[in-house]
Amino acid sequence: MAIFVIKPFYADMNNFLADIEKTNLQIKEKTDLKNNIQKLLDNVKQNQDKIIFSESVVPKSSLPEELFVIFEELAIRSGILLGNLEINDSAKTAKSSRPSPTGDKKEEAQLFSLNEIRIETKTSGTYDNLKSFLTAVQQSRRLLDVVGLGFQKTQNLDIYDFNITITAYYSK
Repeated sequence: MAIFVIKPFYADMNNFLADIEKTNLQIKEKTDLKNNIQKLLDNVKQNQDKIIFSESVVPKSSLPEELFVIFEELAIRSGILLGNLEINDSAKTAKSSRPSPTGDKKEEAQLFSLNEIRIETKTSGTYDNLKSFLTAVQQSRRLLDVVGLGFQKTQNLDIYDFNITITAYYSK
């Protein structure tokens, strides 16, 4: 009679031990996941200044008033006279993607998408003022590309009128 009493208890004990083993595996997996999340959070904290910098290089929205302020400041610093400034959000989009490991075009991971803003400016100044302005544009924290430059001589021998076309970018 003792066998009939112990056998069911032994079977329940084996099931109970198997459940404990499964629970321990789940706890280990969740602990590993928690540790990985903590590592990611630590990494984000360490690179926060880089993340903030990248948002200042390519902001998340197109703010024409911000561009007006930037170009006014660049013009003042370089000594060039800013005559006219037109900002056109051309809605052109440049995309970058990473190929899929399987080679499937539908699975390509999109890394980023940039929208372009075209800035047309008419300025006046000397050659040195232009050089200083273009250097300031190049050193600007914002991502800017000079895509066009034209000039005309004025009545004053040292002063030129410049037409400068610049492209700025923002992400979606």
